[in-house]
Amino acid sequence: MRFHFFVIIVLCFSSCQCFDSKKKQMSSEEIAAYIDQGYKIYATKTDPLCFAKSMAYFDTALDLAIQNNDTIQMGRAYFGKGSVYDAWNKDKDKTIEYFAKSIQTIEPLKHHPQSIVKKLYTMHILAHAYEKKGDSTMAIRTIYQTLNEANQIHDTLQNKLEFMPQLALIATAVNNYHLADSILKHCCQKIVIANSPYSYHYLDNFYLTKAKIDINYLGKKTSEYLDSFYLAYTRAKTPVDSLEMLDQIFPLYLKTGHKEMGYKSMKDYLTLDKKLNSISNLLEAQQNLNLIENKLRASENDSLKKTRWIYVISILALFLAIGGSGFAYHKQALEKEKLANSLRINEKLRLDLEQQNQMNLLLNKEIHHRIKNNLQFIHSLLDMQMSNSANKEVQDQLKNAQLRIKSVSTSYDEMRKEDQINLKEGIQHFIHAISQNFKGFNNYQWICNIDDLSINANFTIPLFVILNELITNTIKHGKSNSDSTAYIDISLKNDILSLRYKDTNEKPNTKDTIIGLGSEIIELLVLQLKGTMAKSANFDYEFTFPYIKSKVL
Repeated sequence: MRFHFFVIIVLCFSSCQCFDSKKKQMSSEEIAAYIDQGYKIYATKTDPLCFAKSMAYFDTALDLAIQNNDTIQMGRAYFGKGSVYDAWNKDKDKTIEYFAKSIQTIEPLKHHPQSIVKKLYTMHILAHAYEKKGDSTMAIRTIYQTLNEANQIHDTLQNKLEFMPQLALIATAVNNYHLADSILKHCCQKIVIANSPYSYHYLDNFYLTKAKIDINYLGKKTSEYLDSFYLAYTRAKTPVDSLEMLDQIFPLYLKTGHKEMGYKSMKDYLTLDKKLNSISNLLEAQQNLNLIENKLRASENDSLKKTRWIYVISILALFLAIGGSGFAYHKQALEKEKLANSLRINEKLRLDLEQQNQMNLLLNKEIHHRIKNNLQFIHSLLDMQMSNSANKEVQDQLKNAQLRIKSVSTSYDEMRKEDQINLKEGIQHFIHAISQNFKGFNNYQWICNIDDLSINANFTIPLFVILNELITNTIKHGKSNSDSTAYIDISLKNDILSLRYKDTNEKPNTKDTIIGLGSEIIELLVLQLKGTMAKSANFDYEFTFPYIKSKVL
């Protein structure tokens, strides 16, 4: 009898191994199906929620690929998740992380021609992710790395690098127009430039890149490529694509002085943006999603408790089966069926909950995007007003207003990332953003001695506006293409945040180094933060602000 049971156990074990092998094979097909379905939903771009739906498929595919050690599908799943984060534009670090993981996963397969092309394609997407984050150094470095590796492969593979126009467009986004022009001249000769139904519209992006080079780099007052890109916009198949294309079109038309097309495309942009991003609807939907999420969490906890009991019952049933009880075998089968049902329910709840979480992230992103668009719209209106005014004093006042809007926008970008902001990194990004608004001041040196500390995000807007007034005044009184230095020291000690600002410019013979509205803004913001300010005639400012446990006083 014992021998018979031993034979039965061995046969069952062998059957399980065969089943696991078949299950692994089926899982690879299932992973591919999940990824394909995720891309199918992602490609529609009918509304922002489609990205959340596609993410659920990519997450499931990644879990299965990791369990089965399926390298190819893992790389595809990582790329899919990176694409969703890239489209959401919510967590730029996550975008970079998943694209980098996709490259690392593909790297061992570099001897396969298809994997080489896929790796280079992913590298150019990674450069785009760095560009969207505002890290121009890493974006340029990744572009050059992509070009170097592309030059080392055979010509037959170089002919397949259809994304080169997109790589040139990324270079224009970080203001390296010389590199963009070089890519179009030397790297696009070996490929056929055409729109891809499965990826970026490379021909459309070629038109956009050439238009940006003509207008922003060569200073032309017109570009036939801009008209070609506008025609491409009229053929866009999804509202999301139309919105992204209009975002590029109207600033270029306004810069060329083609105001009729500029106003029309701006109006179309604002109308479409309002249609896609209704804040009242988003807030209502987010409240409903929060209620659903809480219910799903409670249901999942109850289901997990039941699952633990089912595991205990299953183990007892297994012992009864070994003892030879026919009733126990029947009981075990029933319990296994219950366990399988429970696991399926848990998996569905997990996927639903994760999808709702992704939707919440998306809704928050859309609200922030609307605020950002409003600030950009105000900035564009001021720019148009400057072009219509011949009064130098009025132009200077409008330019100052633009810079203040820019400082609020930049500090708001920092606030969106997290509740606590790294002050050192935030100010360095802020200085870079302000400097981009002035031409011919590349030799300015900003020496920052800032403690590595995190502060409350709400504290950054008044602090950044104060710095905006100081930095802008430094550049105004400086000389173009001259060597000048400004010092920024910030420290936190005994719940007091200290800021000292000083530059080496020669100052005008005025009693105050900052006069007019700028001085009033600084004094009001210091008063708002309950701080103190001391200044000397040589533009040496010292500020102190009370700051206790990340709470603005």
